[in-house]
Parts: sequence; structure tokens; C-alpha cells
Amino acid sequence: MRSEVRVLPQTPYSLKMELDNELVERVARLARVKLKDDEVEEFKKDMKSILEMFSKISEVDVGGEGLNPQPVEIKDLLREDSVKKSLGKGDVFKNTKHEESGFFKGPKIK
Repeated sequence: MRSEVRVLPQTPYSLKMELDNELVERVARLARVKLKDDEVEEFKKDMKSILEMFSKISEVDVGGEGLNPQPVEIKDLLREDSVKKSLGKGDVFKNTKHEESGFFKGPKIK
């Protein structure tokens, strides 16, 4: 059972949707929510309210700015690789009593 989402024509980014019980049931199934017959109408009303709130976004004047999928500049936070002196076995195991044959000893996995 495949249903089509019907978007009402208004603007290219219109979020006004025609909601019916079939669409509500499909969304519920995708979200793995089991709805009783009497809950479908309640959820339809809630979904319509949510979509109306999202449609208000298209009314905001963004001053000619286009869509920007990354509004915050991404900076490379990685440091340069450099060779440094590593810890010796004595330093690694000096604060543990859980050492056996040069390895850390942990609990058995059952």
C-alpha cells in the first residue's frame, strides 16, 4: 500500500499539505506508532497544526539571502600529526593492579 503525498501549489517551498487518514496512518506506521481508529483524527489535527507552524517559515523575510545548508562556518579542528615520545610499559602500568603479561587485565566477557 503506497500513498502519494499531495502538496498544494502555492510557492515553490510550500508546506501546505492535504492531510487525510491514509497519510496519518502511513506516518504513524513509519514512526512505528500504533494508532487506534479514534486517535487518527486527533493526530491528523496535531499534524496539521505542526505543518502550519512550519509553513510560517516561508513568510520570513530573509533579505534576499539564498538557501544555506551550512549556516555556520566549518573549521578544521584537527591538529597536525607529530611524533612524540610515548610512555614506557612501567609508566603505563604503574597505577594499575590489573596487569598481566604486559597487557591490561579486564573482567571475563560472558
